[in-house]
Amino acid sequence: MEVHHHAHTARKKWTHYFWEFLMLFLAVFCGFLAEYQLEHKIEKERAKELAGSLYNDIKKDTVGLNTIIANFTSRKLIHIDSLLGILQNKHKRNDTAFSVHAAWLVFINNFTRNNGTYEQMKNSGSLRYFKQDFIMMLHEYENIWGRIKLREEAEREKIEQRTIPFVQEIINYEFVHTILNGLPFPGNIYVNLNDEASIDRMINKTIEIKTVTLRRKILYDQLKQKAIEILSALKAVYHLE
Repeated sequence: MEVHHHAHTARKKWTHYFWEFLMLFLAVFCGFLAEYQLEHKIEKERAKELAGSLYNDIKKDTVGLNTIIANFTSRKLIHIDSLLGILQNKHKRNDTAFSVHAAWLVFINNFTRNNGTYEQMKNSGSLRYFKQDFIMMLHEYENIWGRIKLREEAEREKIEQRTIPFVQEIINYEFVHTILNGLPFPGNIYVNLNDEASIDRMINKTIEIKTVTLRRKILYDQLKQKAIEILSALKAVYHLE
């Protein structure tokens, strides 16, 4: 009878398993680090791309704010002050000059914000690429913009429902269209203010419009200041021009 002997493999030492585990762990860990670094690099590049786009949007906002402040709100306040001067002077007035100033009471011009990049960042969760203090600046900018929209809507409603009907009673309303479109003044110029009560009512209406215009200008100035802060922060971090 033949006797078969079973072959026995030498048992591996525990250190062998330890080193196998360590090598596997290091391989996985290095892979994780490489993936993390790649993701971090992609996010950093994406953040710079968004920062550049946001910078261009905010820069356009400042141009628009400068335009509406200088060419609308400031000009409107000048005409309103001139109208108040005529109304409070009590002397003979120039009906043409009066009509030009009065026409500005009903002019409406709203600021249009360039918020495409911000909305994209907010909806896609890309705001996480930026530091919290910068995100707070963007939120403050958004809050001021929201107040401006409410102010503009309230002012439009006030002018359309209350001021336009009043001005139509006082002057030839054709003046409004001629000034807006750069046309010659109408030939039939008139001003229907023939008593102290009418003049006082006109003064109150004019002061009312001056008040809402001043409040709007204050908000425009606040938004412009916040825009300058955001542009400065983006330039400092991402070296934008």
